[in-house]
Amino acid sequence: MKASAEPDRPNTVASRRHSQRVRRFFTEPDRYLGNDSRLMVRRLLCGQMVEAVDRSLILDMGCGDGSMSLPLLAPESRLTLLDSSAPMLERAKRNIPRGLEASVETVCQDLMEFAPTERYTLVLCLGVLAHVPDVGEALAKIASLVRSGGHCLLHITDASRWLGRINYAYYGWRSRVRPSHGYPLNRLKSGKLVADADALGLRLVECRNYSLTFPGLRRLPNALQFRLERRFLNSRFSRHGGESLSLFQRR
Repeated sequence: MKASAEPDRPNTVASRRHSQRVRRFFTEPDRYLGNDSRLMVRRLLCGQMVEAVDRSLILDMGCGDGSMSLPLLAPESRLTLLDSSAPMLERAKRNIPRGLEASVETVCQDLMEFAPTERYTLVLCLGVLAHVPDVGEALAKIASLVRSGGHCLLHITDASRWLGRINYAYYGWRSRVRPSHGYPLNRLKSGKLVADADALGLRLVECRNYSLTFPGLRRLPNALQFRLERRFLNSRFSRHGGESLSLFQRR
């Protein structure tokens, strides 16, 4: 007699449900990408922070429309765009610069299921850790994909800054009153991220906080948002920004 399949453990079921909610949310790219100057500032800082690192083999985990990693692509580079949202990945494909299509691989898969045959000189994980079922497992997965001496760039909304806490409070409220427009985000702090990454063999190289963004600011014209964000970024107050980018090197 064939043994019955082992029932799903509660945490496995919860993780699957969470992943399904995330996937549904990102099936509408404009919901995430639309009129948000933070993405423009993030792209600017991303280019600055990885300018001097080896970008010969790049992985963009949760790539969205590819706007963070595609500008880093050079003729001698190879880039893998990974995302669990097929509509996001289709948009990323359309954004690949002409002539560099052969240098870009696209993979529609959950990051925890991704099993490449090689490790990367640069891994980007931007705007993703807030949405994963288990941050510790995701961070360990990221570390496993970075070559010795390679780098990874991680982004979080930083709950150790008051602007970050405001955004967490807003998104938590929105997920309760309008469940179709979101879900509770993982509450992350830059200090803990650095400590957890260090335990996995990732040494902090640089950390930059940015973003004046608070609820309601996205209703302003994007150009005005970006001017405000650039002014804040170049001020001495930028260390209080609610978003954090951290560059690590694999020991």
